[in-house]
Amino acid sequence: MSQMSETLKALRKRDKLTQQELADQTGLSRSRINNYEQGIREPDFETAEILADFFNVDLDTLYSGASSSATLSESEATLINFFRSLNSAGRLKVLEYALDLNNAGNYSV
Repeated sequence: MSQMSETLKALRKRDKLTQQELADQTGLSRSRINNYEQGIREPDFETAEILADFFNVDLDTLYSGASSSATLSESEATLINFFRSLNSAGRLKVLEYALDLNNAGNYSV
């Protein structure tokens, strides 16, 4: 099994997704996801970008398993999953609220 297949599986499990849920949310087939996770096939560049974008990691992280930045905490991953489930109006509201919280100063690190 390649490092990419192990990383993909770990990212999917981190986000508590089945292969079918990942397939549905990325537009890929479940069998392709399974082939990637089993190391039977490697994704082409476009597919690798889709997967990296979905999990909010760079391609280097997807292929090497090494994160160039901090790994997302469980609450950060949950927030991203909630955000992805919103329509564009809902996403805009979340961004506006986050900006308001940040600008208030009381909630910034």
